[in-house]
Amino acid sequence: MDILWQKNDDLVSRVRDAFGADTLDELLRRAFPRRTVLHVGALTPGISGAAVLHVRPEQDGSAQHPCVVKIGPVGDIHTEHERWQQYVQPYLGHGEMPDVLSAAVIVGNHAALVYKFYAARTLADMIRDLASADDSIGIVDAVQTLLTIVHVWHRSRSSTYFDLIAEEYPLEAETLERFEQYAAAERQWGEIAEPKLVRDVWSQPPESLRKPQLTTIGHGDLHADNVLMGPNGSFGIIDFLHTGRHHFLRDLATLEADLVLRVLCPPEATADQAQRLTALLEPYYTMAAFTTSSQHDALGQGAWLPLQNVVRCLRSAVWGRSEHDAEQIPGYLIAVIRRMVKMVVRDDSRLTNFQRWFAARLVLAQTAELARGGRSAELPIPASGDHVRERVPGPPTEEPVAAYLDLESEVEVVLGQLSESWRPTAIGAFEAELPAIAEEVRRRLPERERRLAEVFRALTEVYPEPLPDPDTDPEKVNHVLARADTNRMIEARVVRQGEALAIQIPDVAALLSHSTRELQIFEPLLRAACDLYEAGSYQASLTQFRRLAARLSGDLSITRSELTLFFYFLSKCLLKLNMYSSLNRLLDGPYRVFCLDVCPELEAERLLIAGVAHRHRGELSLAQACLDDAVAQLALLASRSESALVHLALADAYVLSAHPRFDNAVAPEAGLVARQATVRLTLAALESARRSYEEYWHRGGRPSHYEGRLAGTMAYMTVVRSVVEPATLDDEAWSKAAAEARQGFEPEFDRKPVGVIAGRAALASVKMAQARWLAVTQPEHWPQQMTECLREAERALSRVLADYVSRVELGPRFEYRKLMAIQSSIGALTADPLGRVDPDALTPLI
Repeated sequence: MDILWQKNDDLVSRVRDAFGADTLDELLRRAFPRRTVLHVGALTPGISGAAVLHVRPEQDGSAQHPCVVKIGPVGDIHTEHERWQQYVQPYLGHGEMPDVLSAAVIVGNHAALVYKFYAARTLADMIRDLASADDSIGIVDAVQTLLTIVHVWHRSRSSTYFDLIAEEYPLEAETLERFEQYAAAERQWGEIAEPKLVRDVWSQPPESLRKPQLTTIGHGDLHADNVLMGPNGSFGIIDFLHTGRHHFLRDLATLEADLVLRVLCPPEATADQAQRLTALLEPYYTMAAFTTSSQHDALGQGAWLPLQNVVRCLRSAVWGRSEHDAEQIPGYLIAVIRRMVKMVVRDDSRLTNFQRWFAARLVLAQTAELARGGRSAELPIPASGDHVRERVPGPPTEEPVAAYLDLESEVEVVLGQLSESWRPTAIGAFEAELPAIAEEVRRRLPERERRLAEVFRALTEVYPEPLPDPDTDPEKVNHVLARADTNRMIEARVVRQGEALAIQIPDVAALLSHSTRELQIFEPLLRAACDLYEAGSYQASLTQFRRLAARLSGDLSITRSELTLFFYFLSKCLLKLNMYSSLNRLLDGPYRVFCLDVCPELEAERLLIAGVAHRHRGELSLAQACLDDAVAQLALLASRSESALVHLALADAYVLSAHPRFDNAVAPEAGLVARQATVRLTLAALESARRSYEEYWHRGGRPSHYEGRLAGTMAYMTVVRSVVEPATLDDEAWSKAAAEARQGFEPEFDRKPVGVIAGRAALASVKMAQARWLAVTQPEHWPQQMTECLREAERALSRVLADYVSRVELGPRFEYRKLMAIQSSIGALTADPLGRVDPDALTPLI
């Protein structure tokens, strides 16, 4: 292997000196086996024991996918990889979180981790270039794009009591002492007053910092050198060593300190320039800069515009994430102070002497603000001009992204109100509702038909046994029952059984077979849940959650069948939104109690939703347990029920239970014996699904979209077999698989967008897997056949990305991640017939 380092590059020389040329070369050889040439350059120097390289590999003259390589101590790299798996991998579908090529490689005390992202420079380099061109708005756009990317973690926020000073932002005595010594020394740019004020605030913090604090998943070290820029303007975040649960504003504070001090602050200044810059920036470190909305717009004129506008942009972001709660601002100032103090005292912070002095001045300005309780200061007013305001949005509450960020808190309101408003003892089993229905029937019937009311009351008293009555016409009673408010879902109807009458109620499978359009005539709370399930965007979902919250704030009047549908649709909506923490609280809270105390027949649906959610998060053993339990419960119901719909539900449960088995079968770490056993179990599950569908049709069932899911899953069976036992396949098997995939989405006009996405993704996976199978088995004319298969896969996927993804805003984490896996795998096979195929590209989307 030839390793060609970028020549005449000072950064490359520093990296090679820091780690040793031989060590770096060996790490690269192990990280890129079977490659013939590596073109290597450096992105960041070897500070704090780590460095970042960009690598363009080649194999026998053919270019491979370029990558970024993180080099560092073995322990740090292993920790970074573990935290990437825990906190980053679930969010790969957003496209800006980088995938990892493989596990870390080790040489001596150093290790390397390869990210599947190519970058030519860092965000710091890009912002400096924009500042040189005086493109202040371009800088703001870049920062806002980055904040949008890390917003995905913000959804996991929760309120936790911890000491913000001691646990999240501690300052050691040695650090405080070094800062005080630095601040006390004379500098040519002016005096730094009251350096001991930082120690005072840390020893006696404001009362607001003693309250429970919001935490979220955070990067932990989001400075501008940890954000890489691709040649097409894409962003890639790296270095997840410190990623975990942090104070929800920590990443913004880290980014601000780095941009203000290291990236945009001038490296040198005269005493006059220093005083003018300080006077310009210090007012932004007061409460007024956060709480005054006019200070969130970009300035169009004045000195040091890039610096000012970045700070104003971050003020807007902090105010939005704090949900306009001024009590959250001291926590942000504490975070910025701590970061700046550490940059002042650390030898490897890469600040010039002037930048250190400027950092110390800003530290004392913020500390004084905390000490005096937030007095206001005069700030510059944005210049008028549409060209400024068009490119820089106002406060986040006016942006669509606010809906995305506020959803979780709105769901918490709904779940909390539901728990308060609804008690299972107030609803009871279905027979507990019969007396109320009977009383309403009695009130509604005129005197001449009072006998019908007495018949129904008698039926409720002997329910569920039949009552001898050869004379009464049951349809007359049903006509009244259909108009009863207490019987909105037609839960109770009277049927004749020979010479007797009996009360009949619909089973859960029949209830769940209703389309949302059919349910619009019922209780407003249920209509809101249906609208929520049909919502096509985060903004629409937020609106529906607010309607639910408003509806739940009054007296809750909802029947057993309506509650069945409410929980069913609400849980499916949360799954579609990928709001897993809220979904867990619903499944483990009121939904569980409802199933246990009121409607045990719904338990199988609760398990199915839980199983699919666990699969989304890669928890395959938990997913399999939930789905298999649901199958067992539905099989028991089917053995006792005459309903065709129970067999339909059982068939779909069998299909869903096959999906995590597929995931296990294609896992790279699984052995051949386990893979083959998994394939046999999956085939058995799908055969059981087929028999259940036949029973459903035999009992008079109508065609549904579930049959398309079975066909698409059968297509994936061939895909998985191509990985586990490729010798058992032939051209006929692949033709059948393509036809099965098409059944999942054709005709397109009769399918929902999400169904078309899943079906076309199945077709793309089939063609991509067939291409890989051709490269492995190499039949006659395989290169031409492989090329055509990859073209068909690309066409199927391109149609999804061009025409359908934009119509299905929900579910970006799991579904979009799998679409990107198919796309990257097609690209890998196009570049190298035996290239790596992402396992996510080989298993069902939905």
